[in-house]
Amino acid sequence: TFFLQLMSAFAKQGYDCYFISLEMSKLELFGKIISRHSLEVLKGKDRKRAFSMRNIVDGSAATSEQPEVKQLFDDSIARFSIYADKIYIINGKDSFGIKDVKRIIENHIAATGRIPILFLDYIQLLRPNEKLSDMQNISATITGLKRLVSQGVPVFAISSLNRASYDAPIKLDGLKGNGELEYSSDVCIAFDFEEMFRCIKNKTTFDFNAELNKPEREVVLTILKARNHSSGGKIKYMFYAKNNFFDEI
Repeated sequence: TFFLQLMSAFAKQGYDCYFISLEMSKLELFGKIISRHSLEVLKGKDRKRAFSMRNIVDGSAATSEQPEVKQLFDDSIARFSIYADKIYIINGKDSFGIKDVKRIIENHIAATGRIPILFLDYIQLLRPNEKLSDMQNISATITGLKRLVSQGVPVFAISSLNRASYDAPIKLDGLKGNGELEYSSDVCIAFDFEEMFRCIKNKTTFDFNAELNKPEREVVLTILKARNHSSGGKIKYMFYAKNNFFDEI
């Protein structure tokens, strides 16, 4: 969700952006984007009127006969249309691997002469070779992504986490893989719940599921690694889950 918001910001500046998803459908991803714009149209007022992803996916927002709902939908679509031609969303299949990612990006560069920004969701779902182990697959994926970076392609990739990372602040060793993610990345960021840090400070029990189910969640972005800068910096956001929107606080 954060990457979708980040991608929209780049696309508004005129950058071609590829979002390769191996988990969510194209319709669901577009639904998240339109949902976020509906909250932006309302400028934070009367948030209950803003659309959820489901309102977009099931067509209830587009087919509503209520004038105010129809107007909000039209205004949200208008916001997206400003940069929609800069966004390419690809749904990978079970056998989708790093070779497919490279082919898509290299074909785009050959056809347009422009280097796109790549967003990948997520690393562990790419399957370069079914005969390889999970660790070998991750190694092959990282090698392929590094080759794209060497060609000037900015790459933003999501990694899954070890189970142990759910109940404690995320650290680099929480990335699910063989250590190459940590060593190969120029920048690593992670999101934690602000409530987790409060519980640690107050020595109380943190309920991950309870926090996950809140419609509005205070979250903290932590810079775990920055190759050419200092790490450890934090940025706080309010995440409006229904509307897929991160608002810096």
